Amino acid sequence: STWTTCYGIGGTSVAVDPTNGAHAFAAIYDNLVETTNGFTTTMYERRGGEMGYEVVHEIRFATDGSVVAAGDRGVFYAAAGTIAWEPRIAGMNAWTVHAFARAGSELYIATDGGVLHAVIGQPTTHSFAGMVDNTQNNAIAVAPDGTVISVGRNIWTSTDHGATWTMPLELGATDSYRAYSLSLVDARAYVGAGASVLAADPPYTDWTSHAIGHAVNALLRSGNRLWIGTTAGLFTSDDNAASFQPVAGMTMECDALAQLADGSIVAGTQTGTMIGDPPGTTWTPRAPSPATVHHLLVTGDVLVASGYAGVFASHDGGLTWTPSAVTTHANAALVDPAD
Repeated sequence: STWTTCYGIGGTSVAVDPTNGAHAFAAIYDNLVETTNGFTTTMYERRGGEMGYEVVHEIRFATDGSVVAAGDRGVFYAAAGTIAWEPRIAGMNAWTVHAFARAGSELYIATDGGVLHAVIGQPTTHSFAGMVDNTQNNAIAVAPDGTVISVGRNIWTSTDHGATWTMPLELGATDSYRAYSLSLVDARAYVGAGASVLAADPPYTDWTSHAIGHAVNALLRSGNRLWIGTTAGLFTSDDNAASFQPVAGMTMECDALAQLADGSIVAGTQTGTMIGDPPGTTWTPRAPSPATVHHLLVTGDVLVASGYAGVFASHDGGLTWTPSAVTTHANAALVDPAD
């Protein structure tokens, strides 16, 4: 009949201890809180240990007061009265993968639960050490000096092949606490965040923010021009992201960008692909049926698009598309240069 606010931040799950009704956990976006007095007071940051800083999506008590929590890295268990989280992930071998990066024989995979790293053909290792406030990674790249840059909840860098991470920049409310895209132009790094484009040069400790006002899903450099795909359409910058100009006729959400050998620009949108002439003045729809494109890549004369409907390939510059055997939702793709 009536409700009282007991905690001012929302989230994904709340669980009450069946052995003590005043004891509860609440999963709140980037955190996990606990109370032992019905939320009169709360204890913050109840994650940690082997759980790390994963986002907790569901939390439940067992009848004996022990707890299980499910999140971006799997399921974790804590005995009654503790937050000593133990992994319960044996047999779980699926990850939400957002992006790949390759440097020589090394492969890096950006996931919601941290970064996977492997020498090609060898088992992966998993790292999230130093990643706070959560471990969501949306894009990743390797700079010429070997620095691995990964972005998501924040901007992180690693100089030890992804084993440990430092956070040169914590993203705030202006950027909705998230970054979505990353592009390297020689040694300069550009990051697309919730409302800005950020740029840094080695050693990637100082970042300059340029407000664009929209979430930046994709970045592409062509000559002196930076192309920026956002939730409000396609923009360009000819002054290293100091200012932005909207592209006429491209006001739909743009999630992916690529450039063909003839200089044409390809934009992945919510309704398929758009092909623009090199200056970006004329755009033609070329839709791999049925829909949303999350990622584009060019390998030789082949254009590859991945999205909700799977993975498609075009051998004629996007005029026609052939579906691959992958027909499930695909976020990203990477070409093996050896094959």
